Amino acid sequence: MRVHTVPEFLIALERSQLLPPKSLRQIIDQVKCGPVDLTVERLANSLLKARVLTRFQAQHVLDGRTEGFYLGQYKLFDLLGRGGMGTVYLAEQTTQRRLVALKVIKNFANCPPETLVRFRREARASASLSHPNIVQAFGYDESHGRPFMTMEYVEGLDTAEQVEQFGKLPWPQAADYMLQAALGLEHARLHGLVHRDIKPRNLLVATDGTLKIMDLGLCLWSDDEDDMRKSRDIQVGTVDYMAPEQAVDCRMVDSRADIYSLGCVFYALLAGRLPFVARTTVQKLLMHQTADPRPIHQHRHDLPTPLSDIIHTMLEKKPDDRFQTPGIVAEALKPFAERVVPPYPLAVIEQRRHRLASVMGRSPQRERESSSVVVRGICRTSENPVIKI
Repeated sequence: MRVHTVPEFLIALERSQLLPPKSLRQIIDQVKCGPVDLTVERLANSLLKARVLTRFQAQHVLDGRTEGFYLGQYKLFDLLGRGGMGTVYLAEQTTQRRLVALKVIKNFANCPPETLVRFRREARASASLSHPNIVQAFGYDESHGRPFMTMEYVEGLDTAEQVEQFGKLPWPQAADYMLQAALGLEHARLHGLVHRDIKPRNLLVATDGTLKIMDLGLCLWSDDEDDMRKSRDIQVGTVDYMAPEQAVDCRMVDSRADIYSLGCVFYALLAGRLPFVARTTVQKLLMHQTADPRPIHQHRHDLPTPLSDIIHTMLEKKPDDRFQTPGIVAEALKPFAERVVPPYPLAVIEQRRHRLASVMGRSPQRERESSSVVVRGICRTSENPVIKI
């Protein structure tokens, strides 16, 4: 239930355990000595401007939520994204004071068994890989029966967001992204993994220009017959980027299916549109099986012919007609790739690491005090004001 008064907000803030008692007392002192017409919205904005709370935390306290800010040793700062299987949060690992990304299963109490299987598969796959172009997983854990995965936090934009905000990418920059993605996929291939869901949303570009492959929830161990046998999926992946053979039987694919998907992404980054556009899923699947995409150079007249040839080789219908490994793709792209730093205007990043420094290290002891800080608050001038009201 949303809070409507300043005392209600302070009580909710205390119960949330977001701040240590000393910081909370300072805020209460300033409120008591502040303007009599102080509104709850103004107080919340003051805490935001002073970087005492994040926007995510302040909004939840305004909504009257006093639980759900912690997951084990992790303190939630922000919502980074939602997918079909999980929700990803930005969090502080309070024991080490470092920023991490937490992936949590949505509706875990009622999730189907195959969702948990996929989640554990992703955790296992991510933990088995260590490469600069793949998001690193730190571990898998549970809190009160709720499973979650801890990953490195990468500050940046995915390639879909870049096209949405800035339009078609310059071809040298797009080539660099695809080269980095191919290197990550080659590392996965050498460890027997096929990603099976390469798409723009799963390619995150950090502020230094490093591309990271995300979301290994649909990955497959290509040499694990037991994994293939247990997988009951007939079709997994994202239709707009799915290789023809993957649509037929997603269990019997290799890294060449990832190469096809990467070719679709490459095409979309340069053309600003998908290789195949149709109204229905069935039509899209059929076009991937039988139709040729419009030549990429018709969308981009500035594209070098050899680079256009690389893209269309990646998009060949038959796996044997494509590049045979992601490593070969990376080698082919080297003459065309150019790293851009920063890769986009950094002002578009809402949460910056330096802005979060002031909210880190503020977690109180997990045990609560026996009496209310709000009730005991005494009006006095704080030597080090927490906020400016």
